[in-house]
Amino acid sequence: ATQHATGDMHDGCPECGGYLHQGAALSLHVTVTFRSHDLFGAYPLNLAAVCLWLCRVAKKHGMAVGTVTCVSVSAHVYERDWNAAQEVVAKYKPPTIL
Repeated sequence: ATQHATGDMHDGCPECGGYLHQGAALSLHVTVTFRSHDLFGAYPLNLAAVCLWLCRVAKKHGMAVGTVTCVSVSAHVYERDWNAAQEVVAKYKPPTIL
C-alpha cells in the first residue's frame, strides 16, 4: 500500500513531500522528495527528522521500521558553506586507488 503523506510531515512546506510504503512483512518505509535541498546545512537534520517520524509512526501502528529513501531534485551547497564542506570532504575522502 502506498499513501501520500500530508499534515504534520510537511506542514507549510511546498518544496517537500513524502510517501509511505507498507511492505509485505508489515514494515513501514518512507520516500521523501525535496525540491530544493541544502546538502551541507539542512540535509542531515531533514533526514534525522524523517527517521524519527518514521519510527514514531511505525511504533504507533505496531509495524517494523523499514527504509528511508530521500530524493533531492536540486541538491546544492551554498557558497557560505563551501569551505566547511570542502574540509569535511578532505577529512573523510577515501584514498585513491591507482
